[in-house]
Amino acid sequence: MKAAIVTSTVNPASANIREQLISRHGFREMQRVHHLVLGSVLVAMHSFDRELLFFDGMDKMIDADVFIFPYTHTSRAGVDAFAVHSVGNWGRAELGGMDRTLCPAPSALMKQLLKSLHGNSMGVEVIQEATHHGPFVGKPSVFVEIGSSSGMYSSPEAGRIVADAIVSSLQSMNPVRSAVGIGGLHHCPNFSRVMLNTDVSVAHVCPKYALGGLDGEMLVKALAACSPKANLVVLDWKGLGEHKDKIKLLVDSAGVAVCRTGDF
Repeated sequence: MKAAIVTSTVNPASANIREQLISRHGFREMQRVHHLVLGSVLVAMHSFDRELLFFDGMDKMIDADVFIFPYTHTSRAGVDAFAVHSVGNWGRAELGGMDRTLCPAPSALMKQLLKSLHGNSMGVEVIQEATHHGPFVGKPSVFVEIGSSSGMYSSPEAGRIVADAIVSSLQSMNPVRSAVGIGGLHHCPNFSRVMLNTDVSVAHVCPKYALGGLDGEMLVKALAACSPKANLVVLDWKGLGEHKDKIKLLVDSAGVAVCRTGDF
């Protein structure tokens, strides 16, 4: 497998994680790209002097099977956290990517990143976020982030924790059952619990605030955009609010298995 780690010099957390990857894990530079061999995984780390969220189509210029984006996590509450999430837009593309388009989500890698970050030495909260923002990439892709302050973005310890999680996760992925999560909060506490404690990977999540625009077409897209393809929908039932009847009809029409977060 070929893995691309894509970093940005204009994003402080991204630059911090890149520095820790180079200093701690023996990456070797060749033609401005840093390379590392992890068993059967060939890792290439690319750095760009631009914002990553609007860098659509980079899979046309970088040959890789999976893309990892180290980045900053932002929070209105300013709470320190490490975050993992898939990429895409349930509605309008306001922060890169394409309208109503989801990137493939690497289910096993996402689960392992969450597990690797969980219980970190800083005691910082680890969260899964709902699918959001760009860039559009036609290959499985995931963001792994440091939040939510300038002190955390530049913290060598925070950078080390994420760098180590990336490297260890690429070497220790296990087979998973992909699922699409529907409902709940943006930071997905109920889906995170499923990710950490079962063999199910809730790779794409449509949160409550996006349910007004969720239709059958987007649900089919989401199931197909999990890698491997999902045949399961997990509902945060209380987090569906007034959309319960609509979502039940959509899932029934999709003809896939369905369960609730409380079933685990």
